[in-house]
Amino acid sequence: MRLFAFSTFFAFLLSLSPAMALQFGDAAFAKKLCSAWNNSSLPKRLGEKGKDFGGIQGNGWIDFKTGESGAPEGYQKIVSGRRDCSSWPKFQLVLKKDDNGMAKCDVNESGAYDGSNLTWQFIPKTEHWFNLAKSFGMMDFMKLMNGFRGPMFFAKQNQGNFQIFWRLGARIGVNSDWQSGCQGIDVDSTQSEIDSYKRKFGIQ
Repeated sequence: MRLFAFSTFFAFLLSLSPAMALQFGDAAFAKKLCSAWNNSSLPKRLGEKGKDFGGIQGNGWIDFKTGESGAPEGYQKIVSGRRDCSSWPKFQLVLKKDDNGMAKCDVNESGAYDGSNLTWQFIPKTEHWFNLAKSFGMMDFMKLMNGFRGPMFFAKQNQGNFQIFWRLGARIGVNSDWQSGCQGIDVDSTQSEIDSYKRKFGIQ
């Protein structure tokens, strides 16, 4: 009886494992990306304008009013996802200015997009997450135009910060399930970009 119960429980755990795996763009992915944001230079680079954070000057992005919502200064909500996976819900990152003036990501409020007002939206294809992580120039903004929300002129002033963002996302995404439940994805093209990204950064 004990052996049967253990076998049944083990089979139950196995049946759960696929659903519990990190999938590219799900709520768990968003929370990991949020934590990675906080451990990067972005909180300082995008912090209070003119403030020195140990040699890094804040550019004031966290206080910028995009016109997309009535968000107060010191608050931004980025909504993103994968354009070639329309059946997948979008995710959100909620950024707030902390007491030190840094643009920190709120892990508790980040996750699946809740449908409320946003300040930025960019939804590249899956392959673009890896392509843009390798190199992000002015012409690459064209890959974000479909579904982009927010002032493009200000986004272009943050080209270098976008580059950091894509690299954070790709580093998490490369170890995630990026195919399941995605009907519109170009598997060959995406795999090629992933392989190229791995070679560039020496990822096994």
